[in-house]
Amino acid sequence: KNKGKNMFKKSLAAVAPLFVLMGCATIVSDSSKNLYLSNANLPENTKVLIESKGSTYLVNVPGNVVLPNTCQGADVYLADTHEPIQHISSEVNGWILGNIVFGGVIGLAVDGLTGNMCRIGNNYMAL
Repeated sequence: KNKGKNMFKKSLAAVAPLFVLMGCATIVSDSSKNLYLSNANLPENTKVLIESKGSTYLVNVPGNVVLPNTCQGADVYLADTHEPIQHISSEVNGWILGNIVFGGVIGLAVDGLTGNMCRIGNNYMAL
């Protein structure tokens, strides 16, 4: 009997730090989001710039862009005039609740530093 209990305790002791140290959103979620941009109000083949997390992406609309997770979202501009068109919002990543449930204070920090505490909200945006 004691041998089984000791084995369980050792296994639990080996696995427990993983739950405390991990960043749930970083481990479970992708670090980026594929976003499709349609040309609802823009002529086809309009070029737009998307600024997100210190990077700029040039996209031909309609088209796809892969954006990194960020809590600041992203801004969309017309490429030729740099006129602002729209802001792409972010939402809180639900997986960060895993850090709270498992007591992962370090995990919250990891998710915050990697940008995985938030993510781009939609897979589709009409411009």
